[in-house]
Amino acid sequence: MTIYTDTTRFDACAMTEDEMLKVALSILAVTAHEGCSDRFKLIPTIELLRD
Repeated sequence: MTIYTDTTRFDACAMTEDEMLKVALSILAVTAHEGCSDRFKLIPTIELLRD
């Protein structure tokens, strides 16, 4: 058994939003990490995935 047992899909379907959130909670981030440079522009990943 590997780490991929629960996360690998063998059908040709895209992951649902719920599936993505289970493996990559950070896609919900709407603010940058406090240590980021002022030059950094956050692009909310979830908004890109929803479009």
